[in-house]
Amino acid sequence: MTIYKLRRYLYHTFNNVILYLRYKYYINQNSITSANNIIVFSYQDIFIYHRYLYCLIKWFLIEENQVCFHRGFHTYKALKESNPFLALLIKNKEIKFIPQDFNFSNVNYLTNRLSPDYFNTKEHFSQSFFKIPMCQYPIMYSEGYWNEPITIPSRKQTIFAIGNFNPIHYNKLHYIFENTISRRKIYDFLNQKNLVKKISNKESFFDYLKSKNEFDTIIIDRKYFSFKQSEIRNILGHFDFFLACPGVTIPLCHNLVEALSVGCIPLIQDEYAKLLSPPLVHLKNAIIFKNLEDLETKIYTTLNLNQDKIIKMHQEIQLYYLENLTPNSVVKRINANRDSILYLQGEGNSI
Repeated sequence: MTIYKLRRYLYHTFNNVILYLRYKYYINQNSITSANNIIVFSYQDIFIYHRYLYCLIKWFLIEENQVCFHRGFHTYKALKESNPFLALLIKNKEIKFIPQDFNFSNVNYLTNRLSPDYFNTKEHFSQSFFKIPMCQYPIMYSEGYWNEPITIPSRKQTIFAIGNFNPIHYNKLHYIFENTISRRKIYDFLNQKNLVKKISNKESFFDYLKSKNEFDTIIIDRKYFSFKQSEIRNILGHFDFFLACPGVTIPLCHNLVEALSVGCIPLIQDEYAKLLSPPLVHLKNAIIFKNLEDLETKIYTTLNLNQDKIIKMHQEIQLYYLENLTPNSVVKRINANRDSILYLQGEGNSI
């Protein structure tokens, strides 16, 4: 063994010893507080569902459940090292570790119920399964931004979008979504048609918010400027409409859920809208377009809707969000049928 390899070996061994001591301290200091509301996940889940597992766990925690894994140094280490969001669960002492022979009758074991096969079923409702919905960005839950009250002096009848439009990452979705128009193609089309109002810095953006101007389409590309996660929902709340652009490899994206949480009416392609459970409905809780040419038409339709219709759609969206996308609604559905399969997104494991 070379000196270099020996040093690496000693370094990793020392780190593992320190981590093991922290694990032992953690399990001694963080035990379950009662026999009620106990949810158990498995070691394997950590490597399949990544940030979506974090959001699901946070939803259970928000609803005052005790989230547990079976004891094992390998599980503790995986949570600490596999994903930065899952690591927060250890840092903030939010989960418990239970013995392998732990046996209370009212424990909800999710170990064998989760499946990443999210997009292979076309059904939306069944007694035998539940599709766990898309979430806001994980930081929204870790920092408590997801339901902070927002102040909206008045909404502008403007279509708004914000995100990363880098063509390297957002130009093509996975082949199973071949009929879904990518984020970058939407961006390029609208700019080529001169349908986007140019705003290139924060000062200009806030000047627009203060002005009486509206009836525009505004797209903020993060390469020019952006906002803190704590600001996002408040920014979204200034606009009646949100242009729902797809994510990187799959259409579902956290920014749609953030927009719905403040009542924004989504302007969304039909292929994207039908992936939500239940699907969004045209002129009820969404403005739905079929292709790029139809998007241009629907933009004019959107910017000419009367205020009574807009107010009614805001109400429908708030109801949709409360019934389908809040921690409370998701946890209730999971607990309602403890034998059902739970489809949870697993990033690359789901396509």
